Amino acid sequence: MQSVPVVEYSLPGAFFNPHDIILTDDHYIFFQPPLQLDSVPFALGVKGPAQCVTYDSEQNMIIHMIPRHQSDEETVVLETDGAFPIHHALAYREGTSTSIVTSGWISDKARMQLKETAHKGILGSWEGLAEGDFSEVPESSIFRYTIDTENRIVKKEMLHKAQVDHPHCHPKYSQRSARYIYFCASNPILQGMK
Repeated sequence: MQSVPVVEYSLPGAFFNPHDIILTDDHYIFFQPPLQLDSVPFALGVKGPAQCVTYDSEQNMIIHMIPRHQSDEETVVLETDGAFPIHHALAYREGTSTSIVTSGWISDKARMQLKETAHKGILGSWEGLAEGDFSEVPESSIFRYTIDTENRIVKKEMLHKAQVDHPHCHPKYSQRSARYIYFCASNPILQGMK
């Protein structure tokens, strides 16, 4: 059995683990979205835990790129405009850049929705969902983040604008560029949207 090196790392300022993680051959990559926690309503039994988490539209998102192998390489920590990547499809390196294809609340529209419904928690109100009203669910799109680690530049590019989630690629391509990714999609114009 092959031994895997243990890498310890803490995410300063994070009150819970990131929702997803993605790997390249060289790095573990975590996205730390700008979230706030008000645990008092949960402790009092008034709200559930997700209702106590809000998106802070005034803060940046932090990207942590942690070396996977024991080396002298430094952890790369970068800030970029606030967003909430949720599920990652793949990540790969090309030269000094790392690209990550992800879904999440990343578009300007989605971030505005998160800001407007902040008083209801990060997932918004669940009251209408049982009856098919998804109008308060922020739009989740597919994006590519390209991180130039040498120059410390983060670029964001929308790949598919729609209500999508859970992107995946063939496992053979999870750490390299892929021609296709697959995801669940919905049409917010159809029945159930107000």
